[in-house]
Amino acid sequence: MRLFYLSEHRSCFNYQLRYESGFSRYELTAHEEGRIDNDGCFCILFVLKGEVQVGLGREHTISVHANRMVLIPQREENRLTGITPAECLLLFWNKEITVCDKMYFDSISHEKPIATNDHTLPIRKPLLHALRQVLFYLETGLLCRHMHILKQQEIILILRGFYAKNELAGFFAGASGMGSKFEDLILNNYRKVKTVKEFASLCCVSERSFNRKFQHYFNQSPYQWMQERKAELIHEKICNPDIAFREIAREFGFSSSAHLTCYCKKQFGTTPTSATSKNNRNTMKYLMEKKNHCMHSFERLVRKMSMQIKDPREQDIFCSLLTRKDGMQELAEKYGLSAKELASMYERSVEEIMDDWDAMAQERQELQAIRVRYRNCRSLLSKRNIDRTPVRVVVPFKERGIPVEYLKMLSTPLAVLEITPRILRRLREYNIYLLEDLLRFVKKNGFNALAKLHGIGMKSCEDLYSALKRKGIMESKDNCHLFQYIWV
Repeated sequence: MRLFYLSEHRSCFNYQLRYESGFSRYELTAHEEGRIDNDGCFCILFVLKGEVQVGLGREHTISVHANRMVLIPQREENRLTGITPAECLLLFWNKEITVCDKMYFDSISHEKPIATNDHTLPIRKPLLHALRQVLFYLETGLLCRHMHILKQQEIILILRGFYAKNELAGFFAGASGMGSKFEDLILNNYRKVKTVKEFASLCCVSERSFNRKFQHYFNQSPYQWMQERKAELIHEKICNPDIAFREIAREFGFSSSAHLTCYCKKQFGTTPTSATSKNNRNTMKYLMEKKNHCMHSFERLVRKMSMQIKDPREQDIFCSLLTRKDGMQELAEKYGLSAKELASMYERSVEEIMDDWDAMAQERQELQAIRVRYRNCRSLLSKRNIDRTPVRVVVPFKERGIPVEYLKMLSTPLAVLEITPRILRRLREYNIYLLEDLLRFVKKNGFNALAKLHGIGMKSCEDLYSALKRKGIMESKDNCHLFQYIWV
């Protein structure tokens, strides 16, 4: 079945080929390897056909069969391998869910999850029916942003209706933003405090209330938990050969390096020197494993690059030399060429690829600039930016080019700019997620207008300004070198 009026759909502002959140089709052939870009949000992998091996972190690996799903946490290192040819559907989670849904997921975080080796869940019939509908929409080209949002809401309703809370507790355990605000506060700030009293003060509660609440969420006392985290941090530091042991001892309050050594023997069963050398050996082993793991992907990349070479013989020479399947002597005998002719053909192949590569890189840069201009123009048309008073909009006659480094800076999420979580949450209520969103608001309304937003205030506004100034983004409250690339 074909989609009617495709050109009208494509001309709509809500028609997007790539989503920071929403659904995406994903296929793997047998033994093919891949990776999911989960920097922006966590992702749910639905395996509809075949079998996929999912690696999370450095060691954890699970097999996901057909009609099962698994959650890939945000920013978690992941690797996918097709055991058999597999057809999958990805859901990049839109965190702007309704208050009702947020309350439901908050209640899930208090449930005791089912004990299981992997946190996969079966795709039950109601969910399978909804996923097949989404797959059909993607195949026909119905790529409307509203479709993605509505189908995610439908899936949330199905999860609430046909899955038990203890099932979902284990499934969403690794999802950022699904747990309690108290847990987020603890995990975001435990490195900044040294005592339980300081932690209680940070949470604005008494030490007794803090102990009781902490025990409820973490099933252990805050002192014991902090000692475990301290041990983890010390182990992380001593495994780093670039940090001197006396610096570690001074940072964690040990009287001397000998005192640190006694602590490590008691806690880890080894001295700091032994731990460092063992870590170096493990690191080298891990690097070798990663190198072997990436060779298959590298070979696929070389084959794709060779498609730019017109001569089939030069294609074969290029691929063979880079993947080390054949040596220079074997290739020369195969094609009846001298070593000099072979080297000349390889050099010509590289130059041919580079010419095409430079053209593609330039086009990509132009596309990035178009996307930024698109977001700027769209913000002018958005209802949330239209004031009740008449506004005169001045559109520049000639568009200016935007350097690549500034494009990347404007697209930076505010979460990576060392801004406190409380301010981030308040800004998100006003659809301010990226540096571009924040600077557009400041350019239009002035920096001090942020203090008038609900829940921010003047102190938070000053903290935000200090963070931006430390990063070299703001010269003053009224001056920023990026203002020239933002239209309001």
